[in-house]
Amino acid sequence: MLQHDEAKAEEYLLSDMEDKSTYASVQDYPDNVVCVCKESVYTFYSKVVKEIVAMFHEAGAPLNTIHTGGDEVPKGVWENSPICTQLMQQVPELSAVTDLSTYFLERIYQILAQENLKMAGWEEVAMLKQGEGYIPHPNFY
Repeated sequence: MLQHDEAKAEEYLLSDMEDKSTYASVQDYPDNVVCVCKESVYTFYSKVVKEIVAMFHEAGAPLNTIHTGGDEVPKGVWENSPICTQLMQQVPELSAVTDLSTYFLERIYQILAQENLKMAGWEEVAMLKQGEGYIPHPNFY
């Protein structure tokens, strides 16, 4: 990517610059979560996954699974993101900000599946909020 190519950089932008949410990770880092409501986040992840697959292929090494992490999403994240508010109005399944984590993981699952990869992650990845509790997410087993 050429330096000062703003349009190209925006294709991979991970933040909502208008997001006024305030939160900190359990490690006390502020504002360190990607905006899962931006399509450019998935463009970025898709590019990274394709590059990793290519490196493993070039090395002649097998690659079957990628660990996505998925734990410790801070409370307060995305609550004041205009992009997330708009997405939640457009997608009926997104009735609360907490649904965005599952939305993100489902999108990542699709990206990995396109490369014939399995998804691994911490227990938060495997669980789907239902009512007051959690059930195993049917797509991630």
